[in-house]
This record gives sequence, structure tokens and C-alpha cells, in this order.
Amino acid sequence: MAPPTRILVVDDDAATLMLMRVALLKAGFDVETAVDGEDALNKFRQHPSDMVLLDVDMPGRNGHEICTALRAEVGELLPIVMVTGMDDVDSVDKAYHAGATDFFAKPINWALIGHRVRYLCRGFQNLLDLQAAEQKIRQLAYFDTLTGLPNRQSFLERVDREIARARLDGRNLGVLFMDLDGFKNINDTMGHRSGDLVLQLVADRLRQGLRPSDLVARPSAAQADLGFARLGGDEFTALIQDIARPEDALVIAHRIRDLIRRPFLLDKREMVVTTSIGIALYPHNGENALALLKNADTAMYHAKDRGRDNCQLYSVSLTEQAVQRMTLESNLRLALARDEFYLLYQPQFDLQQGRVLAVEALIRWQHPEQGLIPPLDFIPLAEENGLIIPIGEWVLRTACADAVRWQRDGHRVRVAVNLSPMQFRDPNLINTILETLSWTGLTPDLLELEITEGAVMEAGGIATLQALRDAGVSVAMDDFGTGYSSMGHLRDMPLNALKVDQRFVMALPGEDKDRAIVRAILSLAKSLDFSVTAEGVETLEQMQILKDMSCDALQGYYFSKPVTAADILALLSKR
Repeated sequence: MAPPTRILVVDDDAATLMLMRVALLKAGFDVETAVDGEDALNKFRQHPSDMVLLDVDMPGRNGHEICTALRAEVGELLPIVMVTGMDDVDSVDKAYHAGATDFFAKPINWALIGHRVRYLCRGFQNLLDLQAAEQKIRQLAYFDTLTGLPNRQSFLERVDREIARARLDGRNLGVLFMDLDGFKNINDTMGHRSGDLVLQLVADRLRQGLRPSDLVARPSAAQADLGFARLGGDEFTALIQDIARPEDALVIAHRIRDLIRRPFLLDKREMVVTTSIGIALYPHNGENALALLKNADTAMYHAKDRGRDNCQLYSVSLTEQAVQRMTLESNLRLALARDEFYLLYQPQFDLQQGRVLAVEALIRWQHPEQGLIPPLDFIPLAEENGLIIPIGEWVLRTACADAVRWQRDGHRVRVAVNLSPMQFRDPNLINTILETLSWTGLTPDLLELEITEGAVMEAGGIATLQALRDAGVSVAMDDFGTGYSSMGHLRDMPLNALKVDQRFVMALPGEDKDRAIVRAILSLAKSLDFSVTAEGVETLEQMQILKDMSCDALQGYYFSKPVTAADILALLSKR
């Protein structure tokens, strides 16, 4: 038998409070009383009631204020009836505005009060039953009954909502389509009960094994912890938000594949289940949920064709590129340990003195299987994954050691080493440079660091430059003319040199305006007391024009391609 409905009656008038309590007890209710607003809040918090009868006029906080406070705490599903001696329209409006469900006007008809409260409670119970029914219908409409995951309809609606947001924010999304390999054999050999159990185990593992922020497929924020959807049969899907690159989606797909591949315990037996996963990306492979799901499905079948238990992007070329990139990154992490890097050096010639002024260190990667990998292929990747820091330290250490060997052979020549923006931001940069100079024995004046305009313009860039100058190291701004530093900033930069970007040099002899740009850069550098090196000199005519403009040093294939440290010795002996 259900417990009686609990009513909290609040009134500062003792007589009214007693009469109300007696009438409601007679009607079969469980009654709690409170003498003012604060007393009411305390008692409700200790023992929540099913309904509150609240007097309007009370000392301290009045009935309207207490009604508002209760609404804020418990929401809309608590019946709150205001008891007031005022029956004008404004008083009634004020009661409803405060959150009242209904109102009783004084004087109270004590013979009928129990009936009115009973009918109000019955109406609210009907409302609760209706909401429960609606929730059950929603559960059936949006969730898979076997696994509890969102279903196809829920997933499609979620994807379309996220696409609308991504379109506004300029974000990329990914849809994964997963199909369990050989699931039909499980049903045929072990029965559908075992098959259903496998689907439930897979769903549980997906829910628990991947971080919720990666994958979302839910109809509302209330199910924020759900990450996947089941389309039906042995097909599952997932939505990945904020994808920077195609391989990001591929990495997550591989994590899911590895997660599912772990053995399941079924009827005291271990069972290994594999999955084939297709990936479609928004906006590249579709601009709505249906298109993305269709293309991810197509990619999944491509994964099946490639031997199952693997992941494929919708575009075969994207798949190959992403896999190559992942393989390259994996190999890059091993390259230092395997001693696969080496340095070449390109001389910078001082035409006035007719000698090599400096050499620029250039890294190369000789992969044992893939051969020579161009710097443009692996340097950006090293920047993205942080490997540029240890690689950069190796370049600095090797270049300084080579410069010391040349010095021992009688050739005092400065070595220039490029610093990436990530290296320039490294808080350990100064210590690394000082330790390298100490370890190799190279004097600071024989080391020049080349940086880009963008790196210097970041917060703290000028201070880092000054610290390098204070350490006695020369600093050159690389690729000058392609960045965005203003004249005011350039004036304040503690630099030694500018390197004119090769695109300006390659335009020579060109038109008058091409020569004017180079002349302006040289003039600006001279006025700021910077030396200037021009990169990319490939012809005698370019060399002659720059020489006539009094450019300090020239670098390019016209003089020498990048050569080994041993070959530099021969060049250093020539004029």
C-alpha cells in the first residue's frame, strides 16, 4: 500500500494552521506544519513533501519569496498552492509569477479543502505519469533496447546538429562506421543469445574504453557520457568532433579497433572479435549526416576488402597519405636512436674578401628502407609532435662539433643553425646552447642562429633574442621580407643579420621593381647596422647584381650546393 501524500502547510496564524492540519488529516493526508518561510524551507529540505500550501502574508520572507526559492530547488514538478486573503487579479498574477501552481482564497471552506487538495494531487500524478510515458517513448525512439546505446535516428540527428555548429565554427568532423568481422558465424554456431551478449559486451567496452570528449552520439546533454550508436545488427557508429587532420580520425579508429580486439569472456571461453572501420570526414566527404554515414559505410567495405580488422578513410588516397604520415612519424621517433640523420653545409661567400664567411647546417634523413626523405616531409611533422626539440639539439651539437674540427684544421668559420619556432619558444633554449658550446668547445662568436620573423614576433621573442646576444651568439632573421614585422619592431630587435628570402633573389634580374625591393631591403639593413646574406643565388647575373648592391654575403647553387663536413674543408681552402 502506497504511503499517504505528504502535505507541508505554512502559515504564521496558529488557528489557521491548526484548522488546516485537522482538515487534511481527516482527508487522509500526512501533514507537516511550518510557522514561517524559513521554517518551511528547513523542514522541506529535511523531509520533502508532495505538496506545499503556502500562506502569502508572513513575517520575514513572504509566501511569494518562499515559492520562488522552492521552485529554484525542486523545479516544476512540486505542486505549490498559495493561500491568500486577496482575490484581486494582480495578487493572483503575482502568485503565478512566483511559481505557484494554484491558489486558495481565504476564508477557507474547511469541509471542502481536503477534496480540493486531493484533486490537485491527482492531476499532478497524471502529469508525472504522462511525462514517464513520454520518456519511455523517447527511450524507444532514440535508444537501442539491446545495448542501451543511441540508435540510428538519434545518431543522425546528433550528426546534423554538430554539422550545423561545425559549419558556423569552421570545424571538421568525422564519422566512423564499424562492422564486426564474422559476426554471422557467432550467431550460426553459438546461437542468437550468445550473439546478443557479444553485442552488449562490445557496447560496454566502447562506452568504457574511450574518452567521452573524443566521441559523441547522443540526443541530449543528459546522455553526455554516451559515445557511440548502434545502427542495428553488428553495426556501430561514432561521431568525432574537432578533427585537425585526417590521421586524427584514423588514430581514434585504430584505438577502437584495438579495444574491440581484446578477448571477451563468453560462457567461460575467451573469444576474439575484430572490426572493420570506415571513416568519412565533414566537409570533405559529405555535408549532411546521411551522406557521411553512407560514405563511411563505403569505406568500411573497403576495409573489409583489404583483409578486415583494419581502418580505411573514404578516399583511398587519403588513407594512403594518412598511413604514410603515421608510418613516417613512427620512423621519425626512431631515427635519432638509429643515427639516420646527417648534416650538409652550404657556404655563404663574402665576395669582397673572396672567402667563405659562414656555412649553414642543413639536416638530411637517410631512411634505411625509404631512402632520402626530404626535410619538407619530416620537419613540419617534427614540429607538430614535439620531436623538433631533440632533433634540433642534435643538429646544434653536431654542427658545433664540426665547426671545432674545421678550426683545428686551421679554418675559423662561423656555422649557422636554423631554430624552429618551437625551439625558439623552448624555455631551456639558452641553457641548451650554452651547454652545447661548453661541451664542444666552440666559442659563441662562431655560432649563428637563424630564426623566422614569426617566431620573434611571439610574446617573449625580443627577450630571447637579447639573451642570445648577451651569450655572444650571432642571430640572423631568416627569410626576411616574407613575414610581418613592422619597421618599429625591426628597429628594436637585437639582431646581427638579415637573410633575404630566395624568392626575391630568384626574381632577379627581373623588372625594375624587383631590383628595387632587394635594394630597399639592403638599404634598410645597412641603416640598422645589420649585415645581409642573400639566399638562392643561382646565376652569374644574380651574383653580379647583388655584388653591385654591396650585399655582404651570397648563398646558393651558383657557388655550391650543400656538401658534407669533409667537403667543406676543400672549399674553405679556396678563394
